[in-house]
Amino acid sequence: MPTELFGIDYIDIRISVVLVLVFVAGCSYRIERGIERYLLVLVFASLLIWRLLSVHMVWRDYDRDYREFIAASEQIERGAHLLTAYGDGRRGQFADNLASQIGSFAVIERQVFLPNLYTGTHTLKVRPKYAHLDAPGAAPVPIGWLLAEYSHATNPGAERRRQLPGHLHDWYRNYDYLVIFLNDPDRFRPLPNLRHVMTGSYFVIYRIVEPPRAQG
Repeated sequence: MPTELFGIDYIDIRISVVLVLVFVAGCSYRIERGIERYLLVLVFASLLIWRLLSVHMVWRDYDRDYREFIAASEQIERGAHLLTAYGDGRRGQFADNLASQIGSFAVIERQVFLPNLYTGTHTLKVRPKYAHLDAPGAAPVPIGWLLAEYSHATNPGAERRRQLPGHLHDWYRNYDYLVIFLNDPDRFRPLPNLRHVMTGSYFVIYRIVEPPRAQG
């Protein structure tokens, strides 16, 4: 699901497509011979079939990933606070199309609170009790950011290397579950406050059980 309502993402692509369609609609072409008509129909039919097949192949892969997560979300308690992150270098298209959207299925299926759902320029207002977790423009973050915040909590005297968004401060207290999207889920070593719930082919679900304890 998107993070904005009435957004302008990919407007450069949309405008170019619209201009082509407007140009075609504004042209008048009369076919005199039957063979030309048949060839034109054949070209358009071939393009349509190719497009349908390519869209089907893309959405088949996404559907497999989405169905896997939806089934796994049954392990998440209804109404819980859910945080998503990605690890081991997964960025670009993965982060945009999976990490930023797939947690939304838990909103639908398990009625969880997700900080990066419809939180762009045109936002849906959150309830007052969630105000401290409101995250305009939020997106799933690298797991390293959360690990650094956890390390700072265990050693409060250490200097923060990165200023995190407000909704990530004390994430180990404010959220109930953490979903990490990984290339190789079996290689990730969780923090002591994370209890393993389920491992999928590209994600791991953890239950956040207790805040870190300061050393010293």
